[in-house]
Parts: sequence; structure tokens; C-alpha cells
Amino acid sequence: MKNEFKVISGFLFLNSMIISGAVLLYTKGDMRFEKVLSHLMG
Repeated sequence: MKNEFKVISGFLFLNSMIISGAVLLYTKGDMRFEKVLSHLMG
């Protein structure tokens, strides 16, 4: 059970870092939100 908790918490932490980084770039205005979305969608 302890290993699963570590994996889940690590995954959630990684996701929060990615989301906060995207929001930070968007609020700085260096990147347009549509451009970020199209890059993420491939």
C-alpha cells in the first residue's frame, strides 16, 4: 500500500507542476493558449 501511495502522490505532483508551468507561461503572455493546446494535442 505504501508503494502505491508514493506512485500516486508523485504522479499528482508531476501533474500539478506541469499545469502550474502552463498557467505561468499563459499569464506571462509569452505563449498563446491556442498555441499551447495545439502543441499538447500533437
